[in-house]
Amino acid sequence: MRAGFWFALLLMTACASRPPLTVSYPEQWHAHARSALDWRDWELQGRVALRMEDEGWHGGLYWRQQGDAYQIRISGPFGQGGIRLDGERGRVRFQQGEHITRATDAQALMQQELGWSLPLEGLDHWVRGVPRRPDQARLAFDAEGRLARLEEAGWVVDYQGYGEDTVPPLPTRIALEHAGLRLRLVVDQWQRLAPAGAADE
Repeated sequence: MRAGFWFALLLMTACASRPPLTVSYPEQWHAHARSALDWRDWELQGRVALRMEDEGWHGGLYWRQQGDAYQIRISGPFGQGGIRLDGERGRVRFQQGEHITRATDAQALMQQELGWSLPLEGLDHWVRGVPRRPDQARLAFDAEGRLARLEEAGWVVDYQGYGEDTVPPLPTRIALEHAGLRLRLVVDQWQRLAPAGAADE
């Protein structure tokens, strides 16, 4: 898929009407959020497009989360076969081609290596359609009691689609925006995983 198409989608997202934020919670929300948070071990496959000022790229996305440990691969951009992040709390390894860097802070490391960063500790909640800190977030809901929009940690997250192949339905189209950076995620497949070490018990 050509980059122009992805950037057009980003522009459409920026111009789309957004639901009003609310301080009340629909009846279905709490059960939905608990069920989504039960997905502690999962993987997703999809696509990502990013736009920042006059630059942008798009590529394939693979994300595997096992508790606090994660592996994220973005393929296609940067002209070097993409990037890979492996980490857990307090430790992260960044790889781009043959270049490998290690650090203790994933967000700072991404900023150093790429010139932009994502709040991975929040994003692992946001991709499941739940806030990381509900008491510090502003929420809007759709007719099914799921998140339609989230504002947290300076980011605006719009949920534009949910799948029906998981319980609960998990997001399949997400648009994120923060300080001039616009990101769009399309999830083609969600898969729930057994907890790490479960196969050895």
